[in-house]
Amino acid sequence: MKGEAQCHIYSLPYQFDNFHYLNNSFQGGRFEKVKCIKMTDIRPFEHEFFKIISQSFPFLQHLSVKNDEQQKNKQHLSNTLIIFPHLRSLHLILAHIDYVEDFLMKKTTHL
Repeated sequence: MKGEAQCHIYSLPYQFDNFHYLNNSFQGGRFEKVKCIKMTDIRPFEHEFFKIISQSFPFLQHLSVKNDEQQKNKQHLSNTLIIFPHLRSLHLILAHIDYVEDFLMKKTTHL
């Protein structure tokens, strides 16, 4: 079986408006200039990961999530409300229903 891997290297301060191919290996940081993110991975994005995203990209306007994997830790949702105050567009591409629920249920995420 042939494997494939991708590696993205960036330095701080990150000067770009877009951050493409963000995946679960992202550890966080402060990216105030980034307005658009495209997320994709073969592993599920858990609710807590979106908390890291909202804190790392405070001026995010456009978010695209491509992931058809079911979330594993749905029963352990944080009591902390995740807020995306500047988000204008949300694209859920081939996304599992868990991501739709995560973003559209006001109990966990505020857009």
